[in-house]
Amino acid sequence: MKQNRWQIVNAVMVIIFAILALVIWFRKYDGSGAVNTIGVKLSSLAVLGIFLLLVLVVELVVYWLTKK
Repeated sequence: MKQNRWQIVNAVMVIIFAILALVIWFRKYDGSGAVNTIGVKLSSLAVLGIFLLLVLVVELVVYWLTKK
């Protein structure tokens, strides 16, 4: 049962990440009203990816601690 919860949480995280990546890639203007260039889009996606990696590391640490 616990494994199913982890899989559901991970599936939801992947869906949220994909939606946010698509929003970042296809929007014409960012939150401040500046025009999005390829460089700005890539840096925004990099920030989103780093955040996802941090969440993944925390999740793996918690998973490892609960397995013991």
